Amino acid sequence: MDVFEAPKKQGGLGNCNPIVHWSLSDVFDYIQHYKVLHHPLHAKGYPSIGDAKDTVPIPNDGSVRFDSETFEFIGDKSEWLGYGLERKGRFVGLSTKDGKTKTECGIHQDGEDEQFEKDLWEDEAKIENLTF
Repeated sequence: MDVFEAPKKQGGLGNCNPIVHWSLSDVFDYIQHYKVLHHPLHAKGYPSIGDAKDTVPIPNDGSVRFDSETFEFIGDKSEWLGYGLERKGRFVGLSTKDGKTKTECGIHQDGEDEQFEKDLWEDEAKIENLTF
């Protein structure tokens, strides 16, 4: 993705992606510095928010979290902010049709709508109600 993207069609709107090159660490630094409202599940140990049935805290014991009141990390923040860990904890135990580790729900990919519905609801026993 580029910082600036040209319009897809003549006369259309282009895109500006000013934080496209930020790391997850940069995002949390900004949240901390400016006391920005953030997802309440960060305070419960979830670095990345996926779907309710296949997302887990990292690490599983919830020992790392981002406190909503102090805007400080509790625990070893490298568990969340290490290189390539942005999606850690999402879609745990799921694979794509070709056997790769799943990192997206599927609705963002062409032709995946049917698989998304199947993945999301085929085993209702796994669904948890995550409240904030």
